[in-house]
Amino acid sequence: MNPLRSSWVWMALTLATLLVVSRPLPGAEVEGKIKQVEVSQGYFVLTDAENREYTFQMVYRSRVVVDDRPVAMGSLQKSGGGITPAGLVMAWRPGTEGGAGVADVLYGAANPSGRLPVSWPKLNTDNPNSYLLLTQPSTSNNGSPTYQPLFPFGAGLSYTNYSFGTVSAARHGGSVNVRVAVSNTGGEAGDLVVPVYVSQPVSDPIVPAKRLVGFTRVHLAAGQSSTVTVTVPLSKLAITQGDVDSTAPPSVEHGQYVFSSGALSSAMPTNAAASLNL
Repeated sequence: MNPLRSSWVWMALTLATLLVVSRPLPGAEVEGKIKQVEVSQGYFVLTDAENREYTFQMVYRSRVVVDDRPVAMGSLQKSGGGITPAGLVMAWRPGTEGGAGVADVLYGAANPSGRLPVSWPKLNTDNPNSYLLLTQPSTSNNGSPTYQPLFPFGAGLSYTNYSFGTVSAARHGGSVNVRVAVSNTGGEAGDLVVPVYVSQPVSDPIVPAKRLVGFTRVHLAAGQSSTVTVTVPLSKLAITQGDVDSTAPPSVEHGQYVFSSGALSSAMPTNAAASLNL
């Protein structure tokens, strides 16, 4: 029998073309900085029962990162954005059942629904880098926006596709009810995280273009549409008044507030149905 047809060789070859796992080494933490990873195509050698050696080249299809923070991907980055593996699974610090959880995602037994709670930087010198800098210019990069991460805040993939529809907002006492129409336009059931951002077209102090003020999670079957409601307390709209020292207590400014949902972008929302004057 051809030794290459043996199950252990095929299993190893399948894994070699599937993924590479990164984890921090002892002492890899550097205060205030982001680690940078450099990975090149590698090789491994298998030896059968008759001491015949077979050399395989690693062809990375997915990458799993086991760490407590994002890492700069180094040579794995593509010039046009993204990274060279087809997929990236951020496992964080998953605990004793982390291996089973990652395997379920890689083999399709679980449909991933997590979204980045931070921004994933391009370089280890890009820290801090917050989505709150979405439209703030910088004097160090020809006036272009400072927020240019590898993966933005809230990014995340799924085995299905979603779309966001109409957003509306209405005040109820000390809170605002924001309604968001969502749809699962793919062929798999999944959970969708629905974020709600607020923008102030005019404000006294400078405020971020968009601020996350709430979110919820909804399960959608393949082809299903729904409308979810996110309740936003008015206290979430408060900003800190004052001069440079910002010593004043947080308060809600009078004026216009516009609510939006979906993928984070620098476009200012203009939907009248999602606009309130407080």
